[in-house]
Amino acid sequence: MQKLAFLFSIILLIVSACVSVDDSGNHETGDRAGTGEKDVYRLSAMEEYLENGIDKINYGSVSEGIEQLILVLAEKDRMKDPPEEAIELAKDAETRLNKLKSSLFLEVEPAWLDKNLNQIKGNTIDMIPQPSVILTIDTGIGRSLVSNAPVAFRFTKGAGIINALIVKTNDYGQANVVITRFDNPNEENIIEAFLYYKEKDFTYAFNTVSRSFIYAPPSRKATIFVLERYSERIFEDPDIFNPVYNNLKDVAFDFTLTNALLNENEFVRVYNGDKDAIMNLGLEEGVSYICAVLNDCFHIEQYEYQGKKYNIYLSEARATIRIIRVADGKAMYSNSVECLHKDNKHGKGASPELSARDVLKKTSAQMQELLLKEIDAIKKALTGEGE
Repeated sequence: MQKLAFLFSIILLIVSACVSVDDSGNHETGDRAGTGEKDVYRLSAMEEYLENGIDKINYGSVSEGIEQLILVLAEKDRMKDPPEEAIELAKDAETRLNKLKSSLFLEVEPAWLDKNLNQIKGNTIDMIPQPSVILTIDTGIGRSLVSNAPVAFRFTKGAGIINALIVKTNDYGQANVVITRFDNPNEENIIEAFLYYKEKDFTYAFNTVSRSFIYAPPSRKATIFVLERYSERIFEDPDIFNPVYNNLKDVAFDFTLTNALLNENEFVRVYNGDKDAIMNLGLEEGVSYICAVLNDCFHIEQYEYQGKKYNIYLSEARATIRIIRVADGKAMYSNSVECLHKDNKHGKGASPELSARDVLKKTSAQMQELLLKEIDAIKKALTGEGE
């Protein structure tokens, strides 16, 4: 028995001497085994992600396939010392993603295109149009819409507030956000939209699949169109032109001359903000506003007293100014003055034409007084804030 006990003690000493423990108390053998298991698991996941990604893209689920390919890169990125197999799988995924970059396109909504299909600039005052893109992929036989893809929006110039930073494309490949404000609407602002993925804290941006939206304050270049009339008669030398021009030229506008000669119907269409009529004017480049002024003698009657008519004609008129934005036909400012019989401001003359001339001069003078008072309101309408 004593020999057996002694032999058992010797065996215990030998086994204890064979176990190596580092300074931290961790078993080296066990730690290495654990790391190897993680790499094996991640390598297996990478193979599965790559296969799934290829299948989904081939069957038209482009964005879901991209997510799977990016997961391949994410798993490789989490390895401290990736094996050669992981490096090769990641290279394969990266190659496929780079190929997709050349076939994916972010296109703008039609509201951002002019009649020649060139992209226009947005307006910082009304923040229109709002940023909106459509994601498509060139399949070799045509373009297909890409749904469920994350599109990021960010300011690359200027600053402001956007209601969302990342939006997924809908079933029509569309993604859009709403700008709620520009910090400085009197300077150019640029917002960029680009394809952006984040999988397992690994980010992957398709920086070349992007679209920028430029917003600029409207220039102060404007042109004036005036129509002065009574009944069926149009006056070719309108009295109201000078009061309007002189009160706006030095304060709000840099006026440009136009060769456009408008008949009454064309003027009324422009006056009412008809976008097609405005586009057909052929305005000088950079003209952002139209000042449309209608000085209208709408009523003339012969003076009658106690049943007897006299060779005196009484007239009433209304003058209206509208400052119309060229881009969309919106009236940024509108105001009117009137000369009415009930206010004892009517016009008088020995003939209908002379009476009309008289009352139109009076409305012109009233318009001048109105504009002197309204300059700050006009500035606010054009810039979003008074100067």
